Amino acid sequence: MVHDLPLRDVKVVDFSVVITGPLVTRGLAEYGAQVVKVESIHGAEFARVSSPFQGGQPGIDRSLLFNPANTNKLSVQL
Repeated sequence: MVHDLPLRDVKVVDFSVVITGPLVTRGLAEYGAQVVKVESIHGAEFARVSSPFQGGQPGIDRSLLFNPANTNKLSVQL
């Protein structure tokens, strides 16, 4: 059974970096908002390249800081 989420009609563009902003927009996404994470093509966000890494191996999509803070979001690089 699918429940109607309270923010299902809300659209958010997320330009935030580090931890606080991404956690806030993650909360919005969990309540149904469509969140689009915007990142720069000129360099990776600090949390993407910061340890700890999944399996102890560094990688752009392996950060245990970035991934949990940005679940349920769409992503685009500009």
